[in-house]
Amino acid sequence: KKKNHTMFRVVRSFEESVQELFDPTKQEQFYTEFTCKTASVLQIQQLRGHLEKLPRIVKVGVENALADDVAKELFALVGSSEFVRTLVVRLQDEASFTHLTLALPHLESLFVQHMNLGDAGLKALLNALAPSSCLKMLALFHHVFSASGAADLAAFCRSHPSVTTLNLSNVPLGKQSVGALIQAMTTPTMQQLMVRECELDPETLVAIIQALAQSNLTFLCFASNEVDDRCGRLWPRWFIRGAAS
Repeated sequence: KKKNHTMFRVVRSFEESVQELFDPTKQEQFYTEFTCKTASVLQIQQLRGHLEKLPRIVKVGVENALADDVAKELFALVGSSEFVRTLVVRLQDEASFTHLTLALPHLESLFVQHMNLGDAGLKALLNALAPSSCLKMLALFHHVFSASGAADLAAFCRSHPSVTTLNLSNVPLGKQSVGALIQAMTTPTMQQLMVRECELDPETLVAIIQALAQSNLTFLCFASNEVDDRCGRLWPRWFIRGAAS
């Protein structure tokens, strides 16, 4: 019996990744993800045809920053696919988020990484996602935004109950964003919060841990932040799914 698992491997060129998908010697691995280093408009169009033959592919990602026309084509591919539900993307210009609405009909998980989004970029992203009713997970890696941006993000979570997972790893939120983090984590439908390496101090972490009682979280990760003895003492015994290191 074949095992269904997500593919984690070295990111290759578009041509190599396509060749790997159709390699009969690797079919037993039953890959569910297509990831490549970079892509052109033509290649994204070619990928659309490939995915029609590979309904097992549920996640698509491009590692390098995409130009506006390529981003638009990729978003349209996700929106039209019957099976793709997860998108990993990096854009050259935050203005390309205006095309993200093309992906919303089916998009359930979105990873936006290594763009160094500021408050304006974050707002552009959240505005593009506003019509979504099926987004379940939002992951923002390696960005920088202020407490105001964090507050916008918390408000988005509050107004989009479909979002159950928020991953802000490597976003230097700092103690000024504690109020927004607590607003996000205490959203009734929020289940998982990851704030790994977010420059949170012990006071902020204590406030977050104390807010667990008012949340419905089932998982909290605050690894690689500044932790002291209070975090261990205050950790609720009933909350068993978490990671502090």
